[in-house]
Amino acid sequence: MMSSFVPRATTIAIVAAIVAVCSRPGAALAQTARDLVGSWTLVSAINTAVDGTRTDSFGANPKGLYVFESNGRFAIINLRADLPKFASDNRNDGTAEDNKAVVQGSIALFGTYTVIDKLITLKVEGSTWPSWTGTDQKRIVASYTGDELKWTAPSSVGGVTEVTLRRIGPRVAVVVPPAAPPAGAAPAPPAPLAAPAAPGTASPAPGPPVPTPIRLNRFVPTGEERLVAFYPTLFVDCSSRGPTVGRITTKPTHGTLGLAQGDSFTFYTQNSTLSACNNKKVNGLVITYKSDDGYTGEDDASLLLIFADGNAAKLDILFLVR
Repeated sequence: MMSSFVPRATTIAIVAAIVAVCSRPGAALAQTARDLVGSWTLVSAINTAVDGTRTDSFGANPKGLYVFESNGRFAIINLRADLPKFASDNRNDGTAEDNKAVVQGSIALFGTYTVIDKLITLKVEGSTWPSWTGTDQKRIVASYTGDELKWTAPSSVGGVTEVTLRRIGPRVAVVVPPAAPPAGAAPAPPAPLAAPAAPGTASPAPGPPVPTPIRLNRFVPTGEERLVAFYPTLFVDCSSRGPTVGRITTKPTHGTLGLAQGDSFTFYTQNSTLSACNNKKVNGLVITYKSDDGYTGEDDASLLLIFADGNAAKLDILFLVR
């Protein structure tokens, strides 16, 4: 449909811009809670102290389990592999040295979590390090490949710790990554998870998807119809999961907005499960804009996007007509 009029040069320019955004050093892909869902094992926890000293917080062969549930709850247990066994068969009868080794060589916490862009927030309900109980602990995603996750965070022993995790087993469910953003667009943050039910009560039924904000700025020539955004929703075999639906909520004042299902190219990094789709045209929602003939200046429009995986977004576009 739309691909019949979209210039090839325009498509190449859009893909090149996306490549520049997604392939920059340190770019992270974990941006939604569903990217974390499942079980992970601890590979390493490297602490960098204020004076620059680097140490393995839980030794060279740490033991750790990280569980992120789809209902927004998490549990984390970290410990050294060489924790001492008590001479007594009673946990209350450890020596001062035994107790110190266990406290310094292990930590556990649980609670709820949310993911917004590359920031994981752990709302700690309980921890063996009591200073964390009742606090929000922030984890900044440094890299994510689907099966490996790295984050950095302030450490309970001072300084900053970089944690590397490896996924245990296959991913819990088919994850449909968000569409690659159009040129110049920042990835849209997902809606935070709903607050969990209070202990002893039934979990509420899931509500409708909460639209999350996307803001785009687009330069367009006066009087010419241009592609300004493209949103597919794909399975890992590059087939369409279904149409992305667009609804215009605020019409542009000085032009016309077009919505149609069409084929175009998108881009995913080599680490993405969708990287094989890069050389194929895929079907998605094509959004175009054409200003009134002779008009120059600013124009704007708003849309509601509903993706085939049930997510939704509120898209605001500012057009700079020249």
